[in-house]
Amino acid sequence: KIMAQPHASTADIRLSFTPAARDSLLVPGGHADYMLHHLGIKTLNIHHNDPLYATRAPLESKRAHVMVDALYASIDRLLARGDFANAVVQLDRAVALGSMRARVELADIMCSGRVGVPQNVDMACALLNDEAARINPDCMGLRAFLQLRRICPMDEIADILVETDLDGLDETDVRTIQYMHAKNYAITSARSGSKYGQFALGSFDEESKNPNSIMNFERAAAHNYFRAQTALGCKWYHRPGPTEASLAEARRLFTLAAEQGYPLAMHNLGVMCFFKVREDD
Repeated sequence: KIMAQPHASTADIRLSFTPAARDSLLVPGGHADYMLHHLGIKTLNIHHNDPLYATRAPLESKRAHVMVDALYASIDRLLARGDFANAVVQLDRAVALGSMRARVELADIMCSGRVGVPQNVDMACALLNDEAARINPDCMGLRAFLQLRRICPMDEIADILVETDLDGLDETDVRTIQYMHAKNYAITSARSGSKYGQFALGSFDEESKNPNSIMNFERAAAHNYFRAQTALGCKWYHRPGPTEASLAEARRLFTLAAEQGYPLAMHNLGVMCFFKVREDD
C-alpha cells in the first residue's frame, strides 16, 4: 500500500543516494527513514559511526526482503509499460533499503538515457563505486564497461598498486594498468554469470578485435539485456554481405532493446526503417 502511493513529482526526480547525502538518508521524510520506521527498525544515530550502515542494516530484516520484493513487483510493471521515470523512483526506494540489484539497475538507467529519465552520470558512478558495490559482481561488470567507455573515471592508480613503486610510470603506463584492472573486473563479473560482466567483457573483446565478443554479447542478450541486444544487432546489421535473414535478426534485436527505452536501439531501428523505405521507393 505504501508503494502504491504516488510520488510527489516525476517531473523533478530527486534521488536520495549520493555520496554527499549518505548522512542525510535518515532525515525525517527521507525514503530510508520512512521505510525503516515502517519496518519497525530503530534508526536513532545508527548512521553516525558508519554512514553506509544506514543502507545495509534493513536487509537484516526478513520484512525488508518482503518490502524489496514488493517494490520489484511494482518496478517490473513500470518497466514493462515503459514508465521509466516512476521506475527510477521505486528503484531509489529499494536502494535505500539496501538492495544491490536495485543499485546496479538504477545506475544503468541513470547513465543510459532511458526515455523520460535525465542522464546523471555522477550518480551512476557513485552508486557503483562504494565499498559494497566494489565486491558485487553486477556492479563490477557495469562499472568496468563504464570505465572502458570513459563514462566513469578509472580507479586511482594508487588503489590498484598499493605496495608498488610508482616511480617511472608515465601516463601511458598508468592508463594501461587501469585498463587491465577494469578488464579484470569484467572477467570476474562474467565468470559469476552476470549479464553486466558478460557484456563488459564482450566490449573489451570488441575493442581488441577479439571474435569472442559475439559470444559474450550473446550470453548477455540471452538475459534480455538491452545494451547487449543493441551491440549484437549492430554485428548483424554491419556484417559483410548482409542478407534478409541477418537484417531481420538485427531488426529483432534492436526492437527488443528499443522496447526497453534504449535510445541507441531506437536510433538504429529508425535508420533501418529509413533505408528500407528508400530502397522500396
